[in-house]
Amino acid sequence: DYIDGDILKIVIKEQSRLQDDKVIEQIIKFNEDLRTMTKQGQISEEAASIRALIDLSDLATVIPIERAIKRTITDKLEDEREQQA
Repeated sequence: DYIDGDILKIVIKEQSRLQDDKVIEQIIKFNEDLRTMTKQGQISEEAASIRALIDLSDLATVIPIERAIKRTITDKLEDEREQQA
């Protein structure tokens, strides 16, 4: 299983440049949705990886979170159905 909650928050703070608690909480909630979609088979596990979340966190320090999600998560999904999810 992937990490979540407070442990994920610590990992993001230690492994990325992002220190904004509000944005980190958004990423943690987004991760919960990603994991649900992964368990339901809507998206691949790659999209919910910790590495992808750390990349997202770094990018969110310089561009809006929505664009960061598109670049680090959505654009990496090959299947159009997964991208729509």
